[in-house]
Amino acid sequence: MTVLEKGRIASSQLVMLLVSFGVGSVLVVGKGAGRDAWVAVLISLAVAVAHAVLLVILFTRFRGRTFLQIIDLVYGKYLGKLIAIAF
Repeated sequence: MTVLEKGRIASSQLVMLLVSFGVGSVLVVGKGAGRDAWVAVLISLAVAVAHAVLLVILFTRFRGRTFLQIIDLVYGKYLGKLIAIAF
């Protein structure tokens, strides 16, 4: 059974997904920036890569758990549920 069949993605797939989403979003939003749109793309790329690295570290540290389970572990039962609902 492959990783995808279990409903999980590899960390490299997560990084590519986040970077693609970030850059694609800034291209749509930054359309009015004209000649300076490249600055928005670079900033978006840097933020997306930093976000992806933090998530990979988090999921590596809490291997086998979902994001919502990690929130419960880190913030406790009640505050974790509140944050999960907001998420």
